[in-house]
Amino acid sequence: MFRENRNRPRLKTLLLAASLVISPCASLAQRGAGGIGGGLAGGGGLSGGNGIASGLDTKDDLKGFHEVLALQANKPQIGQYKLMLKSTEAATSQLQTFLQQASQESETHLQDSAKNLSAALEQARAENAKFLEQLSDRQKSGLRETIRKLSKADSELGQQGKALDAEIAEGKPVSGEIATSAESLKNSLSTFHDEQVSLGDEMSIPSGEVAEGFESRAADRREHIPD
Repeated sequence: MFRENRNRPRLKTLLLAASLVISPCASLAQRGAGGIGGGLAGGGGLSGGNGIASGLDTKDDLKGFHEVLALQANKPQIGQYKLMLKSTEAATSQLQTFLQQASQESETHLQDSAKNLSAALEQARAENAKFLEQLSDRQKSGLRETIRKLSKADSELGQQGKALDAEIAEGKPVSGEIATSAESLKNSLSTFHDEQVSLGDEMSIPSGEVAEGFESRAADRREHIPD
């Protein structure tokens, strides 16, 4: 039910930023040796009057580079992120079980399945809240819009879960109101998961089956960046 994994770690972005910072130095070395605009070329060429290349602000490059690093997750955050996604997947599994029971219209089994689903949804939302609590002030600021979308999805998921619980408690028809609410809950849970993945992407957290070594190296880089 979830859309295709959109994990896009920012390693390429970091490499690009680093190359942009390094490239002016390489260009200057080339010009000093008689390259374009160098002394042997006999003119200003592409460089400014003082021999420094114009049109490239290395300060902006460094700012973007450090911003990416500032948003990266550390080791505890990566661990909590995994728990968060695992709990969301567990809630999805419980919802699928509930839908199967609803299709069979077995009231006894449906009541038990509904209790398990309610507990799984509560756990998923709790793990989500724990992850958000671990974010630094700078991460919260830089990820404000993504966090807002996830919080909205979390609120919607809670409302849909309560609506389904109420209809089951009132004994509403399984093929009517309950089926409709279960479908709405399915959509809300899918959106909730997608927003979690989006947040992980922004924090350079690999989702799905990714080598532990990559996660460890990414976390180590984040922990060694000065504030």
